[in-house]
Amino acid sequence: MINKLVSNQAFIRELASQRAFITQLTSVGISANDIRGGRLTANSGVSSFDLDNGRLSFYDNFTGVFRDQSNASSQGLFFRNDDVTINGRRYVNSKAIIGADRRDNDIRSHWDQGGFNGMIVDTIKGVGTGDHDNADKVTFVGDRFNFTHSYNYDQATGSSPYGWRITTWGGTTIAPYGTNGRNTNMQAGDFLLINNRE
Repeated sequence: MINKLVSNQAFIRELASQRAFITQLTSVGISANDIRGGRLTANSGVSSFDLDNGRLSFYDNFTGVFRDQSNASSQGLFFRNDDVTINGRRYVNSKAIIGADRRDNDIRSHWDQGGFNGMIVDTIKGVGTGDHDNADKVTFVGDRFNFTHSYNYDQATGSSPYGWRITTWGGTTIAPYGTNGRNTNMQAGDFLLINNRE
């Protein structure tokens, strides 16, 4: 047993300790049941996790939270900041993107194309809605949108999903879904119907 050890350098194959204070630790792997501390930071600096304040931060356009599995759609939540010029001034178009891509296994590459299903939230700090389309915008992307009271059969109410379906691919329609159309209605102060057929 060593009561006290002072060393500038030590090579130890295995160390069992009840308590240790180490100002800097370089390790290939760490296994623990409980890790407590201030901040986890990537060696590259692209992400950090402030454990004390519960804040996970990303610092480039290729970071986020993803579900990866071969032979499955790529799923994720990630964030982009892209430069945009408005009236001769440089701004940053910030995007929060959540969804899945059925065409390949990298949602980050094709979130702006047809195989993506999800939501894109655009904001541009310091820019009004009338100055740029992306200043304050939410875009929902998908071939079909179901607005229903439940995703599957609801045991509590004994009912299958019903509500409205919006179709954006092929024929563009808004129609009742899972219910008799006579039990539905649309309400507004005015309706503008446009028929451009010759």
